[in-house]
Amino acid sequence: MRFQFLQYGCWAGTTKNISNGGNCCDLPCAAPSAPTNTTAASQQVICANKTTTLSATSTGTVNWYSSPTSTLSLGTGTTYITPALSAGTYTYYAGATTCTASVSRTAITVTVNPAPLVAVNSGSVCSGNSFTLVPTGASTYTYSTVTPVVGPVATTAVSAVLNSTVAGTSAQGCTNTAVSSFTVYGLPGATITPSSGNACIHGGSITLTGSPAGGTYSGTNVSANSFTPATTGTFTPMYSYTSTTTGCSNTASTSIVVSPCTGINVHTNDQTAIHIYPNPGSGEFTVEFTNDTEKQINVMDITGRLVYTTKSLQDKTPVNISFLSNGMYYIQIQSGDRVETIKIVKQ
Repeated sequence: MRFQFLQYGCWAGTTKNISNGGNCCDLPCAAPSAPTNTTAASQQVICANKTTTLSATSTGTVNWYSSPTSTLSLGTGTTYITPALSAGTYTYYAGATTCTASVSRTAITVTVNPAPLVAVNSGSVCSGNSFTLVPTGASTYTYSTVTPVVGPVATTAVSAVLNSTVAGTSAQGCTNTAVSSFTVYGLPGATITPSSGNACIHGGSITLTGSPAGGTYSGTNVSANSFTPATTGTFTPMYSYTSTTTGCSNTASTSIVVSPCTGINVHTNDQTAIHIYPNPGSGEFTVEFTNDTEKQINVMDITGRLVYTTKSLQDKTPVNISFLSNGMYYIQIQSGDRVETIKIVKQ
């Protein structure tokens, strides 16, 4: 026994029971079969920059390798988690070991699909308008703003920058994101001012002044920056201005009242008739009333506010309101128990 142990090493490292009889040496070591691949199909096709879990079973210990002949084990056990993989095709090998290694290794291939190259437009929009996101590079998209049409809240600031994220998914189920950055510009200020808010039909034209300069005028009886009182009624001239910096526009409006302006009241008794002339006039009017009685003359604006007053015993009394702005006024003449109110127009 000692001789055999030393010469052949039959019992080296093991305990033998001689009473069992038979060959005292171990039987030859049988190599295990190659492991069986049990990796789920979903783990063999993944998206870029992800890890995956490979699995295999065997009667021996499973070892993982990067090639069919590599001696450097990547890991041991029935599962192996890969590092994050970029797009491409990768093959890992599972081998089995008992008292010796399996003759062959089982190849497990992983296909890594690329993430889609998602892109989305950026730009600018004027306050109160919507901005439409137009992504490319994927099959389907989702938006941080829920829909691709963004309706920014109106802003009074000169500008505000907003960001919106778009997630795109490829036909292989891989995703990527892109960010749209767009500027919301505030609307420019715009005003329009008429030289008079009142006019007589067929009277002189009214000049319109829009600000900032460089805009356009529009409306009934409006030509360039002039309003012509061709018909009676209330008119609304418009002024539109577009900023040369942002391209945003704004509009302002004003109101002009055009009246018949029939002039003085006419009485059947010419001796007591009240005449006011010229009407319309530039600001210097004459009130003619022949009755040898003191006359109280009041001038009121269209709101009824008293803007001028005088008394006179003369048959012809001058009334000078050239210091007042152009427009429609009322002259009230009171003498004794008689009161007359006549509309005049200063232009």
